[in-house]
Amino acid sequence: QVDASVGNGGATAPEFINVEQLTLENTSDKDVVIIDSARHINFICVEFKGPLSNPTSDSGSYTGVRFKSSTVTTERINFDFCKFTNTRYAMISDELVKNIVASNCYFSGLYKGIKLGQYSTSAANTPVNFRIVNSTFASVSYRAIDCYSGVTGVVSCGNHYEDVGTNFQGAGSPTATIINFVSDGNYSVFD
Repeated sequence: QVDASVGNGGATAPEFINVEQLTLENTSDKDVVIIDSARHINFICVEFKGPLSNPTSDSGSYTGVRFKSSTVTTERINFDFCKFTNTRYAMISDELVKNIVASNCYFSGLYKGIKLGQYSTSAANTPVNFRIVNSTFASVSYRAIDCYSGVTGVVSCGNHYEDVGTNFQGAGSPTATIINFVSDGNYSVFD
């Protein structure tokens, strides 16, 4: 079952899934993985890889991981020691998804790292409670974390940022802020 049919006919929405030591690659400019109406998923040592080489614009919205909640709220998705490379975005969501954690991850060759809530239809339908901890953002053209109006509960803690917001021109030529929080209730700590 896919999209709005997830869970129809008495079927159980996907949950309690572990994905380990795998490279997931899309050789066209499309989403690598779409997580829709799922709970309790762990990605450990997984690479999400696209075909782009240092994208410098947001023409197209394809991503390493897209979060959706077509029938039930996607929640409790963990990424540990994962790598996100050569896609326009590492993670993106415009829907209510919650409790997403990226820890010890590596983000490189992206236009933006994590983009949340740009096209959310209401404050009740925005992503909440993302945690990005002990991760490295290297070679990200625009922003590492970009949270639009209504997105709350995003915490960036202990992350390292190299060549982010420079349009791949190096550390001496910033063109954007590294982290953008539009709404209150989001934090950057020890970054």
